[in-house]
Amino acid sequence: MGTDCKVIEPIRNYTFDLNGMRSDLAQVIKSDDQPETFYFNLCGPMKRKCNNQTASVCMRDQSGKEVVLGES
Repeated sequence: MGTDCKVIEPIRNYTFDLNGMRSDLAQVIKSDDQPETFYFNLCGPMKRKCNNQTASVCMRDQSGKEVVLGES
């Protein structure tokens, strides 16, 4: 659990601050052997829309159809 893009590891009570991974640009994951492309932003929504919706994680299939997979 965590807030403000910080996650607390409960066993050792260590806080991971993920704010450094926040970006105005969406990060992109594309595999050579899978047709889908994934776009994401940690700690907030992407600036680009996904299927005309605000999203933090988006998948685009090979036909260009986009699906929202997560919101922040």
